[in-house]
Parts: sequence; C-alpha cells; structure tokens
Amino acid sequence: DKLVERVVGRRLDPETGKIYHMTFSPPPADIVDRLTQRSDDTEEKAMNRLKVHHSNVDAVVGKYADKMKNIDGDRAKTEVFAEICGIIDEM
Repeated sequence: DKLVERVVGRRLDPETGKIYHMTFSPPPADIVDRLTQRSDDTEEKAMNRLKVHHSNVDAVVGKYADKMKNIDGDRAKTEVFAEICGIIDEM
C-alpha cells in the first residue's frame, strides 16, 4: 500500500527538524546516520492507523456523500493543490 510505504520510509533530521523520505525525498548522504524514525512509523502501526482511519471515515461518509469529491493524491503536490483549489472555486 502506498500510504504505508510513505510512512515507513519517513525520517526526521533531529538537528534541523526537516523530514525526508528514503525513496521519495532522500536526504543528503552526509546526514543519513543522524536521521531518526518515529517509533510508530512501522508497517504494523501504520496499517493499524489506516484501519482506524477507514473505520472513522466509513462512519460518516454516508452523511456527506453528496458533498464529497475524490482526489488522486498520488501526484505532484502542485497538481493535487490545483485540483483542490478548482473544486473550492466551483463551490
């Protein structure tokens, strides 16, 4: 699952606070050794968080189905943002 891959690959630079991803936004080689991973950024915990998320969404989606819009978030941030802005502008 893409969401789990994004969570599991996330790393934090404790000196700068910058967040990297080992695949999608790799850190410079000279700082890799100091990066940390959150204790809950494991596959098991990410899967559990995703399960809880889906349960919460499923509980309310029926009430808002006529107002919801689906957006493909697996694109460049600028593309996703532009689509969101377009949807808001149409409201």
